[in-house]
Amino acid sequence: MNITNKYLKFVLFLLVWCIIFIACEEKTLVIVEGTRYTTGDFSDLHQFAPTDDSLERLARIEEFVDQMIIIHEARSQGYENDPVVKEAFETHCKDIIARGFYEKNVLDKVKVPESELRERYARMVDMYHLAQIVFDRESTAVFVSTQLKQGVPFDSLLKYSLDTLTENGDIGEFSAEQLPVEIFDPISGIREGETTDPIRFGEFFYILKVVAHTTADQPTFDAVKEYIKNDLSRQQAMEIADKFIQKILDNAQIEYNDKGLAALIKPDSLLNQDDFNTWVVKKYSSQKESSYVYVRDLHAAVFYQYSQSRIDPKRLIDRVLIPELIYERAISEHFDQSSTVKEQMDRALELLMYQKYYSDNVIEKVSVDSSAIARYYEEHREEYKDKSTDEAFRLITTVLRDQKVAEVRSDLAQRLREQYHPVINENAVQALLKEE
Repeated sequence: MNITNKYLKFVLFLLVWCIIFIACEEKTLVIVEGTRYTTGDFSDLHQFAPTDDSLERLARIEEFVDQMIIIHEARSQGYENDPVVKEAFETHCKDIIARGFYEKNVLDKVKVPESELRERYARMVDMYHLAQIVFDRESTAVFVSTQLKQGVPFDSLLKYSLDTLTENGDIGEFSAEQLPVEIFDPISGIREGETTDPIRFGEFFYILKVVAHTTADQPTFDAVKEYIKNDLSRQQAMEIADKFIQKILDNAQIEYNDKGLAALIKPDSLLNQDDFNTWVVKKYSSQKESSYVYVRDLHAAVFYQYSQSRIDPKRLIDRVLIPELIYERAISEHFDQSSTVKEQMDRALELLMYQKYYSDNVIEKVSVDSSAIARYYEEHREEYKDKSTDEAFRLITTVLRDQKVAEVRSDLAQRLREQYHPVINENAVQALLKEE
């Protein structure tokens, strides 16, 4: 009995191991020096176009494999310590951390229940056919309203209306979703054929008649469900974001300099060197150190926006400071230590190493000889008969350069594949080729 149990346990272990292995095998697209890259990694970098055929899809997959090999080669040559890569990586890290922290505190908190979707849809198909009488004086509106209550027909009172464009005051059909609350609330409480009391809306007074109140059968809920969800999600995200950002600003240790704020909204002709060297914002860090932002740093952007909108300069400055403040808050909460953020930063570093290596070993290796341009022009003169010589030479330079880049890239990819021997999972390739 014990032997049987041990045997069953062993069989179950093998079964589970095989299932896990198969799942990993299906997910893995390519292995380079023991590092697995999945179909998910591929999707992060490449998206198939709806018009891509199988050959075009295969070319994208091959390009991804080459990219992963180049990343390994770049790392082996120490590209993570390249000054250009390091500087760009620092900027990318800040962006990844700030964006991720924002998503966690704003976008990830957006939840739209089915009931809200149904409620919005109900307003979309709740239709009101309306007619109106428009007044510029409240006294006239009250008089006409009294006449209506006494049984005088609506049509006979249209002579008092300022609306001379519509026939019989008919302004058409509107959904409850389209109507402003000042209009919807009064009409929702009356039946077909009835009229509202005078409504003040903007500079005029209105008496509205509900000609018909129906429920539309189009669009269907399923047809607009995704649109409604996206719209409600966007509205909810904006509300959450406003509160989140306001909390960030409230907790920030920032001091504004009135003299600097005043200088920001001066035109260039009125500014002197002292104005440019005046500080506008002082930021206090947790280490009690202070950093300053000066008029010279902000004047061009703030003055332009202020001249266009007359928005308070403090608010314009806040727009510039907010990403930095979000980043600082994220660091204070150790958000940069999360596994997801670290993974994103690793990917960013890999992409930057790839770009720098590709630039150094492909783009910078390509040059186009002027004699080759002239020779190509002579051989294809008919194609450029409508172009000036300068324009034709510019176009030919681009063509020849693209050809050279393709050749150098192909040679590099072949050499690195022979060096690294990537293991490609054909099952994963076929799944990507068939993907809808």
